[in-house]
Amino acid sequence: MALASSLPPNTMLCLNLSRKSLALAVALWPLLAYNYYKERIVLLEMGRILMSNHGLTEAIDALKSTRVRMTPQRHAILEFLYESMSHPTADEIYKALEGRFPNMSVATVYNNLRVFKEVGIVKELTYGDSSSRFDCVTSNHYHIICNSCGKIVDFHYPGLDEVETLAEHVTGFSVDTHRMEIYGTCPSCQKRINE
Repeated sequence: MALASSLPPNTMLCLNLSRKSLALAVALWPLLAYNYYKERIVLLEMGRILMSNHGLTEAIDALKSTRVRMTPQRHAILEFLYESMSHPTADEIYKALEGRFPNMSVATVYNNLRVFKEVGIVKELTYGDSSSRFDCVTSNHYHIICNSCGKIVDFHYPGLDEVETLAEHVTGFSVDTHRMEIYGTCPSCQKRINE
């Protein structure tokens, strides 16, 4: 609880709302949507920062359990994924780490990302362009993508959890998975456009 008490008061209010009254927040969607989700995104970003070390530790343990050797480059790539929160491409990871590892190649980054994907600690995101992006959050969640700068932000909306069951019922398909992306303009680009 010491960690929770160190968060700003608005974050604690949002944390309490999300734990105790998520159903109420969803029911009152038109009234609460803007402020609730704006605070929720802040909370998710803060939570991801606070949990990145825990996630990194779990990822390292998953690799060790499959007997994958932890090299300094592999650790740095994982650490970058868990700390960047940016859904980077392999080239972005390479550029961020080339100063620390001048002998590391882009192929090393791609090979490590392939291993991470095979172990299940990273998801590969493809959006029709030539570069895949990589996400270390492997639980079910959705993405909102900025049309201007390409920034990708995670979000979760519980109302969509049952969409696969509904799709199976309505269509008779056996659903394996689903993916949803929302496109718009991020707050930074909105600000830049309005200046």
